[in-house]
Amino acid sequence: MPFRIRTKLIIAFFAIIFPFIAIVGAIALYNTKTIHTALLKADATSEELHTVLSLQLAIDKSLMPGNDYIITGDKRYIDEFNNASKDVEDLIDKVEKTHEAKEEREILKAIKLAWQNIKDTSQKIFTIPNPIGNREVATLMGEMDYKWAYPVIKMLDKHHEIDRKEHAEAVEELQGGWRMSWVIMIGGAVILITFGVFFVLFYSRIFTRPIETIHNGADAIAHGDFKTRLDVKTGDEIEQLSNAMNEMAAQLDSFYSNMQAMVDERTSELKESEERSRTIVETAKDAVVCIKQGGIIYLWNKSAEEIFGYKADEVMNRSMHDVICPERYKEKAAEGFKVFSRAGIGPVVGKTIEIEGLKKDGTEFPVELSISAMNIRGEWHAAGIIRDITARKETEKKIAEQVDFLERFHKASVQREFRIKEVRDENEVLKKKVEEMGKNRNK
Repeated sequence: MPFRIRTKLIIAFFAIIFPFIAIVGAIALYNTKTIHTALLKADATSEELHTVLSLQLAIDKSLMPGNDYIITGDKRYIDEFNNASKDVEDLIDKVEKTHEAKEEREILKAIKLAWQNIKDTSQKIFTIPNPIGNREVATLMGEMDYKWAYPVIKMLDKHHEIDRKEHAEAVEELQGGWRMSWVIMIGGAVILITFGVFFVLFYSRIFTRPIETIHNGADAIAHGDFKTRLDVKTGDEIEQLSNAMNEMAAQLDSFYSNMQAMVDERTSELKESEERSRTIVETAKDAVVCIKQGGIIYLWNKSAEEIFGYKADEVMNRSMHDVICPERYKEKAAEGFKVFSRAGIGPVVGKTIEIEGLKKDGTEFPVELSISAMNIRGEWHAAGIIRDITARKETEKKIAEQVDFLERFHKASVQREFRIKEVRDENEVLKKKVEEMGKNRNK
């Protein structure tokens, strides 16, 4: 096959996923760049804020040695001022390097000018040998604080406000980038799920249609329509399955045709055999009776009708023990049939016995009974062949009477023979005595 299901699914999957990855990846890359830029800007403005705040604190700190010198006159505050001055100048250079906006540069220019004046004023203060209570020093200190230091602080506050706004804008841009990242992720997930659902629905219809065709064909074949043929052209395993189903249907059709002929032939044979069996049963001289569980009669042939006097429709579905069994045998027969129903065995199964039967008119008569066991669908059935032996019993009785008569006659004949022999023996004795008496007389 040029394309198989797995190949089709892989091609379809990548046909959907590649454009999705390309589009979402491009958006994500752009947003990542935006976030990176915003992060750098936020870091830079944060650094600027820190630098400006440090400069503001450094300028405040640089004012303290001059005030302390005026109060104490201690020269060591000159060195402290020089150190603070160096920190301020370093911070001014740092701020100048990191701030490029025009407004910020103008503010920084004014700050540098003011700082230079603060520095020059401080140097003038430090040149006065006795500053304590000196009016000139107080004037210089007031000029430094109010004319130059205070405006510098104001300008630094303005500079700080500009940096704070820039930092807030950078943070907002950064947060917007992160929000966009979430939008991209959620939107991408939604789009992917949408494409996935579309993919499932579209390809499920592509695959379920031929599968439904195969299912309907299989149902038709299962219900015996072996002429059904499937027309599926998908170029994959489904088409292979369809072709296999068609081949199976063709084989089943051929097999069913042969099987039907065999079944018809076998049915004809069974019907013929059943007809022969029925004929044999119906024409048998002996009664044939078949019973099932509970001793229920379901077969009663013509001879049974003649022997017992019941028509077949009179005994069908009745208990054999209630129909042809004398009262004195019923209890024993019922117990024996319970054992027979469980295992198909019994004291009279497979034997021929002589017993009395009961006719419809209540007459008891001698019968010869043969019972065979049959297991039909897991249930034990009994087939009984019953022969009326009334005539035979009467003949046997007559023969017995004749034999008895002959035996008595024979006995009487034997006794007569013995008596004749005794008389003959007595005659011989008498004859010998007469002869002896004659001889004696002649002497």
